[in-house]
Amino acid sequence: DLEQEGRLWFSTEPDAVPMFSAGTVTGPATSQTRGVGPRRIPRATVRPGRLLLWAAAFRMAAAHPWLGVGPDNYRLLYGQFSTLTSADPRVHSNNMYLEVLAGMGAAGLASLLWVGAGSAREAWRAAAGSDAGAGVAAACTAVAIHGLVDSFLSFTATYLLIGVMLGLASAWARDGEGHAHRI
Repeated sequence: DLEQEGRLWFSTEPDAVPMFSAGTVTGPATSQTRGVGPRRIPRATVRPGRLLLWAAAFRMAAAHPWLGVGPDNYRLLYGQFSTLTSADPRVHSNNMYLEVLAGMGAAGLASLLWVGAGSAREAWRAAAGSDAGAGVAAACTAVAIHGLVDSFLSFTATYLLIGVMLGLASAWARDGEGHAHRI
């Protein structure tokens, strides 16, 4: 099997087909330490549906309305707020807005929406200025809409890309005012 450490074993993924091949490892030892040896492959876990995950997020937010349960703690606590007998700690809420509400409460969601409203204003100003600005505005819109069915702020590569995209939207919007190319 192949493990993405701390995240998943590929054999436990839906529709996984086990494949076996023989292999021999040769060559000099590259380390003085001994490996831990083979580990037990976990059994397949239940993949809860979005409605169950969203309901758990609402219950979590109702129990901790102002500051939430802490960033990235949804995945560790959602089982207590759902009907699941065993919860997989690799699962997130499948909704960016509910993930923030559960994790950081009303204060965090208000902050996200405030930043989102400012970003939307800049993105639409960018769209009015150029075709490239329109492309950046479309990407910002896609992220906002996709956030309704996925939570991707806990993945570094994704939130860095979103930050770059929002920075581009702001730069293009300000370029229309003559600010971007001042020397």
